[in-house]
Amino acid sequence: MTTCKVIDVTTLAVTTGGDTVDIQAQLYDGATLIGQGTVQTFSAGAATSRLFTINLAADYTLVAGDALTLRLVNTANGNKHLR
Repeated sequence: MTTCKVIDVTTLAVTTGGDTVDIQAQLYDGATLIGQGTVQTFSAGAATSRLFTINLAADYTLVAGDALTLRLVNTANGNKHLR
């Protein structure tokens, strides 16, 4: 088992096709939201590595073998895409 308070996701390459978007990273254990990052506003015409830091609300223990789901949510700016 691993217990932590902050998770850095550093290897995501994203592009917005030049549009400006507001993105928030969220981490789920099943249907339970266990942490989320602050909203980042950015625009990138080409794939760019982005750092998403996810702050957990409290110490969280992940049971060995459990799967986590990372969601990147466009929180504003209509139907502009993150790729």
